[in-house]
Amino acid sequence: MTMKGFTSERNRTIDKQRYSTLQPIGSGKNCQDVITKSIYQVNNTLYPITAIQKGGPDQNRKMTITGLGADSRIGDVVRFIGGLADRMEVAIVEVIDNDTVVLGHDDEVRIQIGDEVNLFRHNTLTLDEDGSLNVSVTGSGPIQFVDDGIDTEVEKDSVDPTNNKPLPSAMYIEKDGVLLPVTKDTGDINNTISVPVEIVGMDGTEINITAGDINVQLTDQGANADVVRIGDGTNQLGINTDLEGLVHDQDTHDKLDLLQAKTDLLATEAKQDLAIIELQEIEAELVTLNADVAKEAKQDAAITELQEIEAQLVTLNSNNGTGANQNLIIAELQEIESELVTLNSNVSTEAKQDAAIVELQEIEAELTTLNTDVAKEAKQDAILLELQNIAGINATQMQIVEDYFVQDFAATQLNDTYATIKTLTSTVRVMKVLNNSGGEVILRINAGKEMIVGQGGEAEFKVLGVPTDLVEMKGLSSTPVTEGKVYINFEG
Repeated sequence: MTMKGFTSERNRTIDKQRYSTLQPIGSGKNCQDVITKSIYQVNNTLYPITAIQKGGPDQNRKMTITGLGADSRIGDVVRFIGGLADRMEVAIVEVIDNDTVVLGHDDEVRIQIGDEVNLFRHNTLTLDEDGSLNVSVTGSGPIQFVDDGIDTEVEKDSVDPTNNKPLPSAMYIEKDGVLLPVTKDTGDINNTISVPVEIVGMDGTEINITAGDINVQLTDQGANADVVRIGDGTNQLGINTDLEGLVHDQDTHDKLDLLQAKTDLLATEAKQDLAIIELQEIEAELVTLNADVAKEAKQDAAITELQEIEAQLVTLNSNNGTGANQNLIIAELQEIESELVTLNSNVSTEAKQDAAIVELQEIEAELTTLNTDVAKEAKQDAILLELQNIAGINATQMQIVEDYFVQDFAATQLNDTYATIKTLTSTVRVMKVLNNSGGEVILRINAGKEMIVGQGGEAEFKVLGVPTDLVEMKGLSSTPVTEGKVYINFEG
């Protein structure tokens, strides 16, 4: 577009700044067609105002601006950066020396010492034959970026990836005031630059990370106690009311079920009652038999009766018959008496019956003792209850009754003589041992059965240890164990 304006080259009475933004097409023209020009920034330098001259016709326009006179020309424009004159643009109407220029604008209030300016210069826009603005478009080519001060073309090499030069799009962190790219160097860990991570609690307190380990302190008190779950999200480790971990041992449970099945085959009180009844029936039959056989009292009565018969026969003999007949009768009676005596000696006497009764009493006592000694249902119930308790403990809540034990041989070496490593405070039935040391070890409880665990071995032992029992350990070889650790879990 065109504008009308007066230049400052002929008319000295007109303020220099008033029309300084209008550039004439040619010299010697007043109120002629003019065209506005665009301005571009000459450089990226900020020029500070160090002094402003007061007084005279150039009052407050003649300024000492360090280095500006060396870079500027008459007609250039300065743009104020910051201060009260921020973004104000003023033309340079005179260059005095390398550090001194005269501006075409007088603003005593806004322009202050310490303000900084950028330098801009005019450039005439050009048009083509159709009046269209000429725009110079650079031909297409590789994209470049500055890498350590060197123009570098973006490159992709699918054959040799080491030649790839992508646009810098990495993550950067500010370390000690310097932006550094995040990188991982597997060859030299010192060259690795990682992203700093800070873990804080709900209240903003930092959670310390020391020597690569995350030390987390959980709170189990108060209204907002922390909760830790152990498991896969579906199956969780349980804890009973005594704060003991619950463990399910299916193998032990199966063995106890088998033991219960065998227990069911043992004698029961009902079967023993049948045996007692049978013995009582035998005893009754023996009593009946004893009542049926001849007794001494009955034999005495028979003798008395025979004596009476004998007396009657004697009387009869004295009253009748001859002596020869009587003698025959007496002889006959004597034979009868002899047979009765023989019969009396052959049949059981009371003494023999008493002996038989004593014998039967001894048999009864032995049967009673046998009945007492064999298992009764009450005893079996007690055993069954104990087995069920054991099964319940093993099947649903095998309890860890002792703290785990760790022996560090780097701190205390292990020789081939037993050393006490722990005194039990509760009953222990299982020891789970992991030998992560430099040698084989031998364990025992209360000088009992010895258990060997090889180097790098893991074993589980069935034991029986009670409170105050000593757990002892020694090396298998005469060479002391001086490195590694042994871990032991005690279960009851």
